[in-house]
Amino acid sequence: IWQSAMDSALSTHPIIGNGVGTFREIYSEYRQLNDRTMGMHAHNDLLHLWVELGAIGLVIVGVLIISLVMAAINIWRYKLNDKIASLFVTAFLLGMAMVTPVILLPPLMVVLGLALADLFPVLKQKIFKSQYPAQFTILAFVIMMCFALVNGAQYHYTAKIDQALKDKNIDAFFTSVDMLDLTSLGLHPNVPAMKTTLLLTLYDEGLLEYNQRDDALLELEGYINDADRRSPYSADTIFFKGELALRKDNEREALDFYNEALRRDPMHVKSRLKLVELTDDVDKKLTLLRDGFHYKYWQRNPQKLYGTAMVMGKDYNDTELFDMGRTRLEHQ
Repeated sequence: IWQSAMDSALSTHPIIGNGVGTFREIYSEYRQLNDRTMGMHAHNDLLHLWVELGAIGLVIVGVLIISLVMAAINIWRYKLNDKIASLFVTAFLLGMAMVTPVILLPPLMVVLGLALADLFPVLKQKIFKSQYPAQFTILAFVIMMCFALVNGAQYHYTAKIDQALKDKNIDAFFTSVDMLDLTSLGLHPNVPAMKTTLLLTLYDEGLLEYNQRDDALLELEGYINDADRRSPYSADTIFFKGELALRKDNEREALDFYNEALRRDPMHVKSRLKLVELTDDVDKKLTLLRDGFHYKYWQRNPQKLYGTAMVMGKDYNDTELFDMGRTRLEHQ
């Protein structure tokens, strides 16, 4: 998972980062095939901050580590035994942050803040011939605390979005999505995709009046352009371009987009199934389905792929494909 996180940071925006709350979406494009985690966190706050905040994240962690070292030097030098407990707590949490989330958990950040506050007078002591600028420690902690609060808000609004979808409350859905976008300062890569997905559902299920359909396509195009601005190389963004082309009756262009999305992400189930649906060549359909079994899909819910493989395996007397689909479904 660390190697995948490093690839995510180096391959996207290593200097400026991708934005708060974007780790899961960015990471999914670069994760290793043997990675069995949910991909919510890098299990290393240094790498997590690097992906989301870029070099700023590395500087923040670096400042806190330097602060810890300076505090330890002063405690040893001036025999400040009453500060040892705070030093231990800070060291423990920073060490813990290298293997598990700390910055995403506001309660742990509060504990870290209290420990740093107790160590602040220690940092102001002179070390060797210079004084360490302890204000850097306060600034680094404030930034990390804001980061933790923003992540907490994003998880909150993501849960509200899921609940709105379950309740079929469209107004609540768009309100929560807008709040999610606000907390990420308009940088969250998944916001346009959420709006696009809902609008496509309303369009395809005939829930829009006939005179609303053209306006819906224009609005859909706006969402996709927004997605293209935030995540131009995302398979989801390219897939949505195909969906828009298909609704404009441009099937050839749609096929090009679906193929490009699948080339960028072979585990993009929706693109694979669209190609199976639109391709006339039976052998190519079966090959597309069979190739889809080479990958582990984690949280991507490939049940529809496996079910389609069973149906087509039965229809075209492909026993091997049918058995592959059935076996995978039985182990879901």
